[in-house]
Amino acid sequence: MKTVDPHAARLSRRTFLAMAGASLIMVNCSDQMQLEELRPMPMSAGELLASDHFYIAHRGSGDNWTEHTLHAYRQAIAHGARAIEIYVHRTRDGYFVCHHDSNLQRPCGVSQEISDISWEQLQKVRNDARAWLGPSTPLELIPSLTEALSVVGGKAVLFIEDKSGKHATDLIELLEGSSAPDDPIVWKQPAMASTHTVASQAGFKTWGYFAPEVFADIEPLATAFDAIGIYDSADPKTISRAVSTGLPVICWKVHTRSQRDTLLEQGVQVMMCSNYPYVTSAIDSLDMVTDEFESGCRTDGDLPDVLTWRSQPEFIPAEGILRLSDQHKASYVVGSMARAMAGDGE
Repeated sequence: MKTVDPHAARLSRRTFLAMAGASLIMVNCSDQMQLEELRPMPMSAGELLASDHFYIAHRGSGDNWTEHTLHAYRQAIAHGARAIEIYVHRTRDGYFVCHHDSNLQRPCGVSQEISDISWEQLQKVRNDARAWLGPSTPLELIPSLTEALSVVGGKAVLFIEDKSGKHATDLIELLEGSSAPDDPIVWKQPAMASTHTVASQAGFKTWGYFAPEVFADIEPLATAFDAIGIYDSADPKTISRAVSTGLPVICWKVHTRSQRDTLLEQGVQVMMCSNYPYVTSAIDSLDMVTDEFESGCRTDGDLPDVLTWRSQPEFIPAEGILRLSDQHKASYVVGSMARAMAGDGE
């Protein structure tokens, strides 16, 4: 028997957009002001992919806010994002939820597969990004996809992936019920998968991405998609091959302005950014004159040299310092104090 997210009765496009507008009531006053002032003009997925150059907030910009949370999605839009990437898994009882890993261990400290847990049980779990973003980072709920659509639907193009690759038909049915075919959703998948056919039939634009193990197949597989993705480890020759397909090329994941500049020189049109405000030099990214270690939270543009959740420098807010206390040699880039040059943004 087919199971569809119990949160999602089929919604008309009008109802969907009304929900998106109503959700702003739940945003606090500061976020509301940012959303009103900085929200990009909505556009269709086709219009966005036809743009000469744009950025996507990778997992909602996980270098800045706890990845795949409503807070991250809201903040990405508040900082000007016209596109957001959303990974989706499904719970045991059929709820689609926004999360990257199939297991809850890394972000939540719970060794549990999402597919083996109920929605009710999941509500007791919290995303905990303190090891990555600093000790003052708040704990965050794991949202359902339906909740995320009600918050950001119609405000940005959503690049949505069925991360397990097992629930494409049900997920596409949910998305069809939440938006008209010309609304801003791009179906995201590995280039070797075949679910893009169903997504295309449903009226969605499609993006197939290439990890290193399938770089050799860029040319024969690219023609099936409206855009293609290339991993950031790709060498210049491989990137050139991707660009030569004539399709929009999206490179992920971009953490720094130097990455951005190198990719632009190579002809890449689109960056999927983990450090969105800094990479794009967003409108409210201000030049800093001192660090903010005493806040206990990472500042936009600041990054450790090891881009994993382990072996991170130690924040000591009470002393306003960052301690490089791990056994390996380490460094920490305080990009927040690097002057943003004119024209760095979109």
